[in-house]
Amino acid sequence: MRKLAGNFLLLGMLVLLPLIAFPQINGSEYGYLYISGQVTNETSGAPVSNHTLWIESDLSYNPSFSYSKSLVTNEYGFYYDTIQTTCDQGSLVFITYDIDSVQYKNQAYFRFYWEATAHIVAEDLKIYDPATNNDFQANFVAVKDSAGTLLYIFTDNSVGENIRTWEWDFGDNSPVSHEQNPQHSYAEPGVYNVSLTISNKITHDDFYDVSTITKDVLVVERDYYHLGGHAKIGGFPIDIGSAYLYKFDSADNLIPLDTAIIDTLGYYFFAQILEGKYITRVQIQGQSVYYDNYLPTYYGDKLNWESAEVINLFSTNWECDINLIRRTDLNNGDGLIQGNIAYGSGENPEFTPAEGISIMLLDPDDICTHYIQSDLNGSFAFNALPMGTYKVHAEIPGKHTIPAIVTLDANNTNFNELILIILSNQITFDINETGSLFIKEAGDIFPNPCTSHARIYLEGTANSSCQAMILNQTGQQVFSENIHLSAGSNQILFNTTGLPVGLYQVVLISEDNAIITQKLIKTNY
Repeated sequence: MRKLAGNFLLLGMLVLLPLIAFPQINGSEYGYLYISGQVTNETSGAPVSNHTLWIESDLSYNPSFSYSKSLVTNEYGFYYDTIQTTCDQGSLVFITYDIDSVQYKNQAYFRFYWEATAHIVAEDLKIYDPATNNDFQANFVAVKDSAGTLLYIFTDNSVGENIRTWEWDFGDNSPVSHEQNPQHSYAEPGVYNVSLTISNKITHDDFYDVSTITKDVLVVERDYYHLGGHAKIGGFPIDIGSAYLYKFDSADNLIPLDTAIIDTLGYYFFAQILEGKYITRVQIQGQSVYYDNYLPTYYGDKLNWESAEVINLFSTNWECDINLIRRTDLNNGDGLIQGNIAYGSGENPEFTPAEGISIMLLDPDDICTHYIQSDLNGSFAFNALPMGTYKVHAEIPGKHTIPAIVTLDANNTNFNELILIILSNQITFDINETGSLFIKEAGDIFPNPCTSHARIYLEGTANSSCQAMILNQTGQQVFSENIHLSAGSNQILFNTTGLPVGLYQVVLISEDNAIITQKLIKTNY
């Protein structure tokens, strides 16, 4: 038999975060970076040979990825490098100087969430170099066509007058093309040495110019993009904070993907991510002078992930700004709501404290008045509260949450026994509190699993009413009925014929707001 817990309503249906299913490099595992790039003349596009450059890691992006090396370009202006690392992501800066000591640099990013190797074909370092200036120089750019998986569009960008012929070698043993701006489909991904030869030849006996350029073209099945934006307070950048990235997988489950530190200009960004659906969240760090006044906020300026604006990423997007929500100030009072949140099994009284879970206190209009993260022991507390009704909301991105509802009044100013337990498919609760004055005991649901009907027996102490509800796994109410209870034995019957197969939560709320909750499994046999 089960004893009822009293004086609050908790309909928790929170599920643990699933493990990220992408390949990752960490610990003693290695990822391999294959790097190529080219130094070219900024005017003509001609390759610059025998030129020194430096590759350095960007420690501000990932302090744990440290690398530095100098290279010299070959006769075609190319440089190459291979890096072995245990870091799962990082950034490289490519730096060189011209004859006047003017610095040129560009930057590239990598991450090993998608595969254990990464090819970086760096953007050309285009420098001032009088030695390679000429009036007739082959040059081109290659762009992946979104309409075809491995289809690339090549655009002639050559310098010279009266160019009459173009000869393209796509680097994959396919026939050459003589179009000026051809398209080419590759059979498989990889890095290809593509050459373009141009000439202004008219007849065989004429004097003519000819020029060839070779470039590395990275052919990929999937495009990678960057995503970022400003984190703001009242239109100004925040001072200290972190940004979090979540991705919807093919089954529309939301999974955590990455964390980034917000820079001194209030900007956050995530590099080298796949096309798809994402949400982002910004949180001020505890060292910030604004920490107590502004709340963790999702893109779309929302408090919870279900209301956040989804970012459909199909090209680089730097405009995902987030304006942090200010916490609403309350008058001080004598009220207290405190409790614990823990991981564990409903059959095991020993629980593992859940540290760092975001707990929000909302008013009846869902305006956040207080925010806290559970401590090392899974504890949280909201102090000096005015009397009134509050919602205690535990926020875990990707998991639907129905908050606990707690009422503080003159007869109940302190509520200090709220215990949230995170199970594999929900958050349940336990509480040491006097039971209902109207319901003495409640039996288990029977039969369970059920096919068409289930029942529960209650022992009443007096005539009263009881609200009976069934919630699905997303917290939606699929059944609700007010039941009259009398002194003695009572039976509540549930018709489950029309419910889909699955796991449900049965919730009974007594006339004096005591509650009992039990699992119900619906099957077809």
